Amino acid sequence: MGRYERYDSRRRAKATEPHPIWRGIGCFLIILLPIISYVLADATIKAGVKARWSFMPYELLGKPQFPDLVWKFWQIARLARPIAEIENLYANLALAIVYLIILSGVASLAYSIVYSYLGPPRYGPQDVPNPSIRTKPYKR
Repeated sequence: MGRYERYDSRRRAKATEPHPIWRGIGCFLIILLPIISYVLADATIKAGVKARWSFMPYELLGKPQFPDLVWKFWQIARLARPIAEIENLYANLALAIVYLIILSGVASLAYSIVYSYLGPPRYGPQDVPNPSIRTKPYKR
């Protein structure tokens, strides 16, 4: 801050914020990425069962089994019945989590590349410029 600069000018110098569309894209991706990952996992598991891949754990295949206590209460049974009919649910969910991690990493990488080109500048008007002093290497 200079000696003769007014105090009010510091408040006006504000860092530029990203465009509000980025918030909308983030909300869209929060909903879209889990759906895409589950669809990819379901297609992969179906192809694996059809091709009889040997590395798929058989414990995760088949319909989910609930304890007998779930079927004694009609409110819980009403919610559990559609879930119990889904084939290979555990395998789909396990692989969907893996796909979600991978897709989130790719989306984050793409976002950071786009943001580095379209985002605000790295240094603002209040930053000190880099020193232009060149020193000699120290020799004993």
